[in-house]
Amino acid sequence: MKLVNYPNVRVYWDATGVDSMTHPSEGLKGIETLGDLICQQHLKNGSKLMEEPHLIDWTKALPAIKASGYQGWLALKRLMPRRKPVCRYRRNLGFLMKYLA
Repeated sequence: MKLVNYPNVRVYWDATGVDSMTHPSEGLKGIETLGDLICQQHLKNGSKLMEEPHLIDWTKALPAIKASGYQGWLALKRLMPRRKPVCRYRRNLGFLMKYLA
């Protein structure tokens, strides 16, 4: 990516997708390694809140995103129960802000 050195060629990173596709613990390493080459982060945690343990430990991944100087989009995706989806999204956003603000 650095050899290309073109602003329109960057990485779209999905740490959970990486970990779930037979590369456990590589999702966080990718954030740390790729850093400013990432143009968009895809954040998902299955059907759990971001604060609940799943494939990615977001309490470690979010500080790594912040430390990289990332300023791009964060696509928050989760499989949501039909019950109280707005409350759950607000809770996830509060968790994200705790680590990224």
